[in-house]
Amino acid sequence: MLGQQEALKHVDAQLETARKEAQRPFPQEDELKEKQARLDQLNIELNMNSPGTDLLDDLSGEGELNKRTVSQPEG
Repeated sequence: MLGQQEALKHVDAQLETARKEAQRPFPQEDELKEKQARLDQLNIELNMNSPGTDLLDDLSGEGELNKRTVSQPEG
């Protein structure tokens, strides 16, 4: 029984540590946002070569997607 109580204390300590860690900010958050924006832009540019391709782009910057269709230029 004593071993189980020690194991429970250890698990409680791990849980508390995990809770604290979850509250910490993500250090590379800004870099991730920049790279995601660049990836989105590259995907839009790649899709522009396909006629009638539906594009989803984040024009609001707040995760709100706007759908539009891009057609191939004639001629």
